[in-house]
Amino acid sequence: MKKYIIFIFCSLLSISCKNNKNYKIKDNQVVNIELARHEVALTDTTFFESARLVRLETNDDCLIRDIDRIFLCDGKLVVFDDAEDKVFIFDDNGKFLKSIGKKGSGPQEYDQISEVVYLKKQGLLCLLCDRPYKTMYFDLSGNFIKEVSNDTYYQNAATQYDRIICMDADYKGNNHLYVYDYPMKLQCDLEVPKNAYFHANTSNTTFQFSKGQCMTSGDEALFSRPYLPIIYGYEDGIIHEKYRVDFGEYWLPLDLLENNISPGEFLQICMEKGYRYTLENMVETSRYLLANTNSSLMIYDKKEKYAVEYAFILNTIIERGTPAFKPVPYTNCIAQVEHVDKICESIEWKRKMDIAIHNEKLLQLYEELDSEDNPIVILYTIPE
Repeated sequence: MKKYIIFIFCSLLSISCKNNKNYKIKDNQVVNIELARHEVALTDTTFFESARLVRLETNDDCLIRDIDRIFLCDGKLVVFDDAEDKVFIFDDNGKFLKSIGKKGSGPQEYDQISEVVYLKKQGLLCLLCDRPYKTMYFDLSGNFIKEVSNDTYYQNAATQYDRIICMDADYKGNNHLYVYDYPMKLQCDLEVPKNAYFHANTSNTTFQFSKGQCMTSGDEALFSRPYLPIIYGYEDGIIHEKYRVDFGEYWLPLDLLENNISPGEFLQICMEKGYRYTLENMVETSRYLLANTNSSLMIYDKKEKYAVEYAFILNTIIERGTPAFKPVPYTNCIAQVEHVDKICESIEWKRKMDIAIHNEKLLQLYEELDSEDNPIVILYTIPE
């Protein structure tokens, strides 16, 4: 996503809501998660119920650079390409159906999309737009429904069944959560106190080193803040600290933010020390909690009270892996995105090095691929 701002949540939140309603912190037990062990690879067949590769059709009307959001609803696979500022709609087998992407400043047009979410109750895609600030709604066939003007820019958003929860943008972390009923009727304004942020020593600029989603949709919306190993929940006007993860020596020491170093130096130190400094892409099922850090995947078994961190998910069909995944809201799935040219390069390198390839499914896939094809979406089903 197009993000260059740093935000931090404090574990105590001061909340004010429309009509002076008395919203307060939810009084409940915080779940403390202590990592039991660190592993290199999570082989897909050892945890997930299934893994399905979806090859997205490629044609002149559907050219995807990258995929930032994925939705699977009503037999449609919907992806948002932030680089192209377009939404593409496929059937669940990858056949292209329609795109949403009319650039301009007039009605039913936008210059840039800041976020895309799915309203489950209404069955609508919601596009939060920048320049001009507005919210646009489309059905799952890509038909325009309506648009509503906004008075501010929203950097992040999630949904909770029929409500839209937006995070505004602020350079120094003075953030608010705004909770809206459809189409954009404000129900609650939740103030988030200012906290730490990374300030580069070279310019009056703040940076966000985020690779994923800090807000995720569901029956209870989840969100997190950079540099804090905490997952918060929002439900019915109440924010509460839900999970606190103990990464031990691997979590970023906050005094590093005060060392007056450049972004490059910060990232170099984090890489050398193995520091985790983000907790994102939170997905919760009845039994499991999954989340990404900047360099790993964490799985917490709520029944066994046991957490493991993995360096990457190894897909046994394409014989490649990465830790990063994308939530698929209102399903028991997560998704990973593989670029076809990388798959082809991997196979060609093995052949060049005379490394035998015994994976018949991979060889068959390679014969069918073109290096300029759209990315492949891998859908993993989380066990219950």
